[in-house]
Amino acid sequence: MAHVTSIRLYGNGRVFIGTHHVFVVLKMSDGTYVLLELTNNNGSSPSPSWGLFTKILIRQRTARSLNDVLEK
Repeated sequence: MAHVTSIRLYGNGRVFIGTHHVFVVLKMSDGTYVLLELTNNNGSSPSPSWGLFTKILIRQRTARSLNDVLEK
């Protein structure tokens, strides 16, 4: 079973507020790359009366190179 050897974070880090996207790229010990894309599925910022709850969508992609996983 492969394990994570490095992690890279792309984006502005505000995935839980507003409509921002964050990409996390994991480099695995078997040489593959895994991309986790986190997006806000709301389309708008949560209102103060609702607190900070929002629906987050996570998509995963796997490829043999960093370029390939970012292109998919």
